[in-house]
Amino acid sequence: MQTGTATTWALRLLTDSRYYWHLFSLIFLGEVALCAVHKQRLDAYYRSFPTTNQDTNIDYLAYTEQAALFLPPTNIRDYSQLKGGTGPLVYPALHLYIYSTLHRLLPAASNPDVGGFVPGKRDLEAGLQVTGKESLRTVQYLWAGVYLSTLALVAWIYRQVITSVDAQTTGTTKKDDDRERQPSTRTPVRLVNLVCGPSPPLQPFLLLLPLSKRLHSIYMLRLFNDPLAMVLFYAAVVCACKRRWYLGAAVYSLALGVKMNILLFLPGLLVLLFQYKGAVSTILALSIILGIQLFLPAPFFLTSRESASKYFSSAFDLGREFTFKWSVNWRWVGEERFLSSGMKWGLLASHAVALIAFAWFKWSAPVPGGTLAVLKRGLSGIQALQRAPVPQGIESGLHIPFVLFTSNILGIIFARSLHYQFLSWYAHQLPFLLWLTRWPLVVCAALWLMVLWVWDSFPPSVTGSAVLFVVHAAILLGVFWNGERRN
Repeated sequence: MQTGTATTWALRLLTDSRYYWHLFSLIFLGEVALCAVHKQRLDAYYRSFPTTNQDTNIDYLAYTEQAALFLPPTNIRDYSQLKGGTGPLVYPALHLYIYSTLHRLLPAASNPDVGGFVPGKRDLEAGLQVTGKESLRTVQYLWAGVYLSTLALVAWIYRQVITSVDAQTTGTTKKDDDRERQPSTRTPVRLVNLVCGPSPPLQPFLLLLPLSKRLHSIYMLRLFNDPLAMVLFYAAVVCACKRRWYLGAAVYSLALGVKMNILLFLPGLLVLLFQYKGAVSTILALSIILGIQLFLPAPFFLTSRESASKYFSSAFDLGREFTFKWSVNWRWVGEERFLSSGMKWGLLASHAVALIAFAWFKWSAPVPGGTLAVLKRGLSGIQALQRAPVPQGIESGLHIPFVLFTSNILGIIFARSLHYQFLSWYAHQLPFLLWLTRWPLVVCAALWLMVLWVWDSFPPSVTGSAVLFVVHAAILLGVFWNGERRN
C-alpha cells in the first residue's frame, strides 16, 4: 500500500464517523491482547514487593476479609463490626454482597498468602498457594471483563456525542465535510489541520483511552471496587441517552450501592431529570434511587435502629479523614494546610460555587432562554410540574454526557483528597472533556499525557500534584469558556 493511501485511510479512521466502529474495534482488540499480557504479569507483580510491606497488598484481599464476616459462621449484621486488617468496612451494601459472593465462590482467592507478601502467613503448603493464585487469576478475568465492558459502554456514549454533532451539521458545512472525506493531494494539509487545528473531531480522542498504565493496574492487578461502580454508572448513562430515565435511575442507584463517589454525578443527574422529565418525574426517579438505597442494606435494618444508623455512618461517611501520605492532588499545599479545617470548608464552598456556576450558565445553555426559561416552564403551574421543560428537539446525545461528566470533574477538582484508584472515576471521561475545550489535538494529547504522568508516578510528589491541579483547572476553564455547542 502506498504511503499516501495509508495516510488517507488513517485520516478516514480518525475523522469520518462512518468508520467510528472500525477504529474502536482496532482499539478494543488491542486492549484484549493487553489484558492478556497484564494477567500474565500477576505472579511477577506479587514477587516484586517485599513480604513485610502491607501497603502493597491487593485490595481484593482486604475487601474479602471484611466481607467474610458477613457470611457463616460469624453472620455479623453490625456494619461497624465488619473489620479487617486495613480497618472497618467503609463501602455500601452492594459492595459487601459482591465481594462476599466472590469469597463464597472462590475462597482460595482470599487466602492472604496467595501473593506471598503478607507477613505471618508464609508456612502454607505450596499446593494451597497455587490454588489461591489460580482462583485469584479467575477474579482477574472477571475484572478484565469489567474493564472491556466499561470501554465498550464509553465508546457507545462517545458515538452518541458524534451523532449529535453530525445532526447539528447541515447544508454547506455537510457538503464540505463530504468533500474532505474524499482522497486528495491535500492529505498532508488535512493531517496537520487535524493535529494542530482548533476544534478537532472527537473520534481521534478514542486513542487516548488505552494509554494509562495506572488504569490497567486499578482494574486487573489491584482489583479495586471503583471499576464496578463505574461500569454500572456508564450503563446508567446509556439508559439516559436512550431516554430510559427510570431504568437509568435504578442502575445509577446500584452504582451508588458499590461506592459513594457516584454521588458526584448527582447534581448533574438531577438537572437532567428536571430538564427531560419535569419536576414530578424527577421526584419519582429520586424515590427509585432512595428506595434501592434502603432496600440494599435491609439485613442491617432488620436487627435494630442502631444498626441502621451504623450502616449509613460507615457506608456514607461524608466526614471521613484522609491521609496526606496518599494524596495525589494536594501534596503541593503541605501537610499542615491539607489537614486544616479551613481547607476542608474552603474546598466544599468552592465546589458549591462551581456547581452553581455550571448549573446556571452552562447546563441549560442549549435551551432557548437558558436556565430562567427552563425553570419558568418547569415550575410555572401544576400542569407544568408534570411535563418536561426542555423541548424535545434538544439533542440529548451530547448534552447528557456533558452535564454528567462536568458534574463529576467538579467534584474531583475540589475533592478533599484523591488516591491512586480514584483515576478510574474520570479517566474515561477526560478525553471527552478535553475535546470540549476545542483546543488543538496536540495540546489535548499533551495535557492527557501530563495527567497520566502524575497518576503513573509513585509515590505522590509535590511537583506531580501541582501539575495535576494546573491541568485540571485549565481543562475546567476551557470547558466552561467554550461550552457544549459545537456548530
